[in-house]
Amino acid sequence: MGTKFIKYIINKLSLKHQMVCLFVIFNYFILTNNIWASGQKSYHQLQAEILVNFIKYVEWNDRNISKRRICIIEDDPIFTYLVNIIKNEKNLEYIVKYENDYLDECHIVYVGDNYEGYLNRLLSRLKHKPILSISGQKNFVEFGGIVQFLLRNNRVEFIINDRQMKLSTLKIHSSILEHSDIHK
Repeated sequence: MGTKFIKYIINKLSLKHQMVCLFVIFNYFILTNNIWASGQKSYHQLQAEILVNFIKYVEWNDRNISKRRICIIEDDPIFTYLVNIIKNEKNLEYIVKYENDYLDECHIVYVGDNYEGYLNRLLSRLKHKPILSISGQKNFVEFGGIVQFLLRNNRVEFIINDRQMKLSTLKIHSSILEHSDIHK
């Protein structure tokens, strides 16, 4: 990365924009580069790390909540990694949920890649609620999910469902939106 770019970030941008730039650089250039090379992190470990970092750039209407609750639907390989990361985060907690459980207490619903339940029914229950739905499942945003992880050229990228995001009243920082594919 060029020193001119780094000097620009340090000298010209506000602290908030510096943090967003660092987040994007961290996720796109460090975490996701050659993820299957020996000694590198697994895809699910990267998903867990990116998920925890990603939600720091999401705004909920109720800012008075001290902890964000991540609900994990069904068992998924990401679970172990999320638990290890979240135990060090003061403002996050996790719960394992199942499709029929009460989901309104969740702020983030992570749907496992192997979930074979009724995805349409699950996502329709979340529609119009301030709950961020995330998954790595193929076509997740087409079914009504808000954020889909996508593996492209050995990099983890995002597809964001703009319509569902607006219906949920959540706000995702514009710098994240600029570096994501937008599904309308």
